[in-house]
Amino acid sequence: MRTIDKIYINGAFVPPIGKDRFNLISPTTNKKLGEVVLGNTEDTLNAIDAAKKAFKTFSKTTIAERITYLQNLQASIEKRKQDFIDITVEEYGGTFQFATISYSYMLNSFTSAIKLLTTYTFNKTMGESEVQMTPVGVVGIIIPWNSVLFAEN
Repeated sequence: MRTIDKIYINGAFVPPIGKDRFNLISPTTNKKLGEVVLGNTEDTLNAIDAAKKAFKTFSKTTIAERITYLQNLQASIEKRKQDFIDITVEEYGGTFQFATISYSYMLNSFTSAIKLLTTYTFNKTMGESEVQMTPVGVVGIIIPWNSVLFAEN
């Protein structure tokens, strides 16, 4: 059984201020796999503050720098392919086939983002106006635990 007792804030894995725990239950065996120490409101505010501070410099990065970040993330994920597949099977209850396809979709999302960055026009002329696509701030996103598998055509 494992305990996940760190959250990622400001470029580091840190213990959360929150103390509530959430059990990880296997959907296939209904047995406890481990637990997660949950962040609280203060952790959330710390993460938002760190993101706002990072935005000041990250919003000024070049397309090439952003592509490098994405390539580095993709390479790190590629190195842990089996870990991602195994954890999807164990915690999600997915089949090996589903986990492998999900991993491929995840990895390909980096390729898609890189391709988009190389072709996207950040300055557009619309009529007699020029529209500039520029970063405006931090976005909070809630990622659902479940996902939909889309078949490739």
